[in-house]
Amino acid sequence: MKNFLNMLLTFGEYSGIGIKTSIGMGAYRLIVIERKPKTFQQAEC
Repeated sequence: MKNFLNMLLTFGEYSGIGIKTSIGMGAYRLIVIERKPKTFQQAEC
């Protein structure tokens, strides 16, 4: 499901969204933010 959504959003950058895409009003650009995995540290007693 995640890959499908990624494909649709990536294609949307190329094609645009909405009814006025031919005049550039449906354009958008994706901003990719990479997240670091959370790490848990053990408390020392």
